[in-house]
Amino acid sequence: MKRKLRRTIFGAVALVMSAAVLLTACGDGKNKPKAEISVWSATSTEKILQDKTYEGRSNNGYAVKVFKNEAEAAQVIFTPTEDIGAYAFSAADLENADGDILEEECFEIYHEKYVEILESSYDTDSEHGSYPDCLLPMSVAESSGENTVKKGENQGIWIETICPEDQPAGVYTGSFTLTADGESIAVPASVTVYDYTLTSENHTRSVFYIGTYWWSSLGLTAAAELDTTIEMYDKYAAMLLKYRANPGDIVDEAFTATGNVDYFVERLLQYREYENFNTYTIPYVNKTDPEYNIRAIDYDLFLKYIDAVAEASVEQGVNLFEGATTYFQMYDEASLQGMQVVADCEKFFNKLFDIIAEHIEQLKETLHCPDEELKTEILNGIRDIQHLYVDSAYGLQANVTNCPMYGSLHDEDVRKQYTHEPMVPDREQEAGKTYEKWWYSATSPAAPGPNLHIDNELNVPRLEGWMRYENDVNGYLYWAANFTIDRVSIEPIGDFYGTTNRMDNGNGSHGDGFLMYPGKPYGVDGPLPSIRLSAFRDACEDYELLLALEEEYAKVAESAGTEADVSGVYGLLKEKLYSNMKYNTNSDIFAMAREELAQLLIMAKHGGAIVKDAAIDGDELTYELLITQGQTAEFEGRVNALESSVNGAKLYTVRTDLSRGDNEIGFSLTSQYVTGQYSLRLAVGGKHEAISVNDFADVNVKSGLVASVVTENDFGVEGPLLAVTAEGEKTEIGFIADAPVIKEVDSNIRYIEFDIYCDSDEDVNFTLYATGTRNGITQTVYSKVLKAKTLTHIRIECCFWNFRNLGTLSDLELEVSAEEGAAVRGLYMTDMAYIWQMSAMQ
Repeated sequence: MKRKLRRTIFGAVALVMSAAVLLTACGDGKNKPKAEISVWSATSTEKILQDKTYEGRSNNGYAVKVFKNEAEAAQVIFTPTEDIGAYAFSAADLENADGDILEEECFEIYHEKYVEILESSYDTDSEHGSYPDCLLPMSVAESSGENTVKKGENQGIWIETICPEDQPAGVYTGSFTLTADGESIAVPASVTVYDYTLTSENHTRSVFYIGTYWWSSLGLTAAAELDTTIEMYDKYAAMLLKYRANPGDIVDEAFTATGNVDYFVERLLQYREYENFNTYTIPYVNKTDPEYNIRAIDYDLFLKYIDAVAEASVEQGVNLFEGATTYFQMYDEASLQGMQVVADCEKFFNKLFDIIAEHIEQLKETLHCPDEELKTEILNGIRDIQHLYVDSAYGLQANVTNCPMYGSLHDEDVRKQYTHEPMVPDREQEAGKTYEKWWYSATSPAAPGPNLHIDNELNVPRLEGWMRYENDVNGYLYWAANFTIDRVSIEPIGDFYGTTNRMDNGNGSHGDGFLMYPGKPYGVDGPLPSIRLSAFRDACEDYELLLALEEEYAKVAESAGTEADVSGVYGLLKEKLYSNMKYNTNSDIFAMAREELAQLLIMAKHGGAIVKDAAIDGDELTYELLITQGQTAEFEGRVNALESSVNGAKLYTVRTDLSRGDNEIGFSLTSQYVTGQYSLRLAVGGKHEAISVNDFADVNVKSGLVASVVTENDFGVEGPLLAVTAEGEKTEIGFIADAPVIKEVDSNIRYIEFDIYCDSDEDVNFTLYATGTRNGITQTVYSKVLKAKTLTHIRIECCFWNFRNLGTLSDLELEVSAEEGAAVRGLYMTDMAYIWQMSAMQ
């Protein structure tokens, strides 16, 4: 019954492609056949492998939807039937119906450079092949001669639209040009600019370390760029900041050890001029604590840095401690070093806090500031420094900013512990003040965690921003953004562009520790970005849009003298994207959710309407639509809308049945005061299909077990049941179903639901296994403890299974097992319900 190899899997969607448009390109010589070139499209949430055949893909050219002041990418892919000796791609001005121009300069064009992965990252069954990762500027690809494509291979062109803040909304169209071996091919281009402006403020706090150590004390920039200068360091930092990630340090270790506090302040003021800069770490030097004989820091030097920042704050007239953090790496992941190290860490932090508190009392007398309000703000800023405690486990008794690995938060009970810790009362200035919430990743989490690995789906790091928003997380820490050293030999890796696993510590996490590539091999003065770094920026920008939705909802509610909780409507958005830390990799579903977010923002901003208090109970959705005075709403579909009034505003309580397929929250809004009409369509629910236990036909059971369909039972279930019973008492009962209805389960099915009853004396473990045809591996897809003699409802989120790796489903195995000595006599299952995915909006 049991199969030996079992792995947890997550959702994915099989990508498909076809020759969308066939064009010919001339060869260099008379004997070279003309290449037919298939040009097709992909979103920014897909990874198109170089050496994989895709079926059924359409040619939409370059098509992207973007907010004002946002960067958003899409891909143009082309596949030739013959080798291409040289290709180029160029953008052009686009125009909307009103004659507004989106200028050519708004587009950044990159050649996707591929890396080959022949072994999956640890604890995954990711697809093997050549993945796109490094983004070479198109001009660099041309000058280096890398703009060639072999026949039958896919070549991706990554095109980012950098939308100006003042760009008029509308749909801009035109064409770009792909040139292959001298033959020009027109590629249709369409950019939809939403009538909403993304804020320039970056609320995501982050620490992304740029390596300045490991190799001969010269640093990772030296290993990759052969350049140890601070100017090169700044180029790497600027690249991170472009993508809304903050560098971990503003000075490297060599400068820290000098104790040159004035230079540090000079660097701090310099970095404050960067857009997106909002976080920095205060330098420290390791030193043994003489009182406890534990790892600690040079406390006196640390206080000198505090004093220097405080005095500069007075001079600049601003609190420079805003965004200040510490990250003491001698206690990095202390729990992995042993409980004694955790205890030492507690002592260190508590002593440091006492030293800081005492020093603040001294600064009250010694810090000369004519502005008492600013002085108080500076002193509070010292108290508010976020002291990051980075650990794979959650929690430290000292009042620090806990920064757990977010993969450890996949369980709801664990997440409940992850709260905003209150500051110690004698160190706080404001009642109720709390530390920030941060999280981190380092080699882990493995899929289904939303990591930055090369062989993971591309919308996964983007969904991390949505998860960060839901969990009210302020900051993200990433251990290294440019790791270019072999960890074993401590020497530079031989191939900066082909070595994807640089840790060699058994984890095998492709891409972990580096998000940038050295530019020196291409004659570029500074680093080159990766497709994953672009995805992180997308995550941060989506995070800002979700924060903006809160703000817009609060404004509309306040105008009606009421309150609005955005969590209900957010639940409808995210319900189709992820569950706990498992994600839906369907790029169409993600595009649909983002389109819905745009409509919600525009509706609130310009239409004065919000969807509040949305909740699903079984097959019924209930939500409230609040619209301000002067608006009229017209609902779509079969809904029951009850109208009332709140301080002059209209409030509709709407109920809709979700048991039908392709359900939507749908309404249009007409304003008496604003020209135009606004509409919202938000997909919810999904078509239900009942699968009778009779459709399972015969199931495979072990000897000593009997499977049958029964119509009567003693535990109150109406209708037929699939019963698998034992001739005597067992410690394990299960069956394998390989009926056609099982084999039809794919990424189009969102949930499978059924009830299950176990005739047992004690609680039992219920496990569901799935076997795919791609590799025949049986993998754990669901597990739960069943209460003895209790009917339990099971909901399987099969849209989160990785069907790209699983392939077609060949069978499902259901099993209950009890502890030794406990008795299990039977397993009973009701009819199944298949709940289909909501259709992606066109």
